[in-house]
Amino acid sequence: MTREEIQLALEEMKGCLKDAGSLLKYRSTLSAIYWRLFRKTLRECNCKDVLRDAYLEIYAFMKSNNQIPKEMTARLKNGALFFLDGQHYTNANLTDEVAREYLDKYPSAEGLFAALPEKPATPEKPATPEEPTDSAEVKKTKKRKK
Repeated sequence: MTREEIQLALEEMKGCLKDAGSLLKYRSTLSAIYWRLFRKTLRECNCKDVLRDAYLEIYAFMKSNNQIPKEMTARLKNGALFFLDGQHYTNANLTDEVAREYLDKYPSAEGLFAALPEKPATPEKPATPEEPTDSAEVKKTKKRKK
């Protein structure tokens, strides 16, 4: 989601703030935006204020920050964490770059991840032309014995 899409969604939900029950139809949208910005899931409880609180957190974040965080693909399994270069990482502070660096260093740690980071796009190398072969030269092949 882009910043503009999030702002449009917040504007659409603005009228529902007085009645928390009317925000229920926007639960999936709020949950997706909340995950996108904070890398956290909404609390699962019967309290109607969860959605209102999420809306207000998102609104405050959008107002105070000019840019939203990059979308990440790497995700750790529930309860998993790892240490790299003296710092610990969880889903809250994990980036694709850190995940790639960790997996390059410890390839057997793929089991910690629920979703692996995408590999960075590498520019394709231009195809090298094949070297000409001498037509007089015949390749010899060995026949298999049966």
